[in-house]
Amino acid sequence: MASSSCFAFFASWVLAFVVLTGFAGCIASQIGLGSRFLASKGLTWVSDNSTFAFGFAAADTDDRMRELGIWFAEIPRDHPTMVWSANRESPVSNAILERDTTGNLVLMDGGIPIWTSNTFGGGVEAAVMAESGNFILYNTNNHPAWQSFSQPSDTLLPNQLLTDSSELTSSKSPSHSGYYVSH
Repeated sequence: MASSSCFAFFASWVLAFVVLTGFAGCIASQIGLGSRFLASKGLTWVSDNSTFAFGFAAADTDDRMRELGIWFAEIPRDHPTMVWSANRESPVSNAILERDTTGNLVLMDGGIPIWTSNTFGGGVEAAVMAESGNFILYNTNNHPAWQSFSQPSDTLLPNQLLTDSSELTSSKSPSHSGYYVSH
């Protein structure tokens, strides 16, 4: 009888540890209001299982320039495989990404706005780099106010929809001077 109560006590501690550890991992992938990223620091927000990363990476055109995007975190490369980018055609050098207190996610380069999520006043309370590769800004009702899956660049991930109002757009390259768009 004593061994079963010891086992139950031990099992409850193990369960509590697992729950608290899992909860801590979820917090690590959530981004609070007022959070800032400096392009020069090379920091990333990583999904819970470290499959995807969100942050600044070296631009393909110039190692001194940075691109804000999402990439496969587990594939080691000097230039990561981007699956989404906010500023693919406008790399930055002296950039700050800020999740301001109004709920907007704003990319600034030298004090000039380069990109924004346009979620000002949308009740954004949390941001998450999801394990699916989707970067999501959630409102007070826990509904997406903005998500990278709704703004595809040149890559679709599993469970990402290509709707009538969205488009895939290839980036410019030395071999062609324009965009190729698929609707």
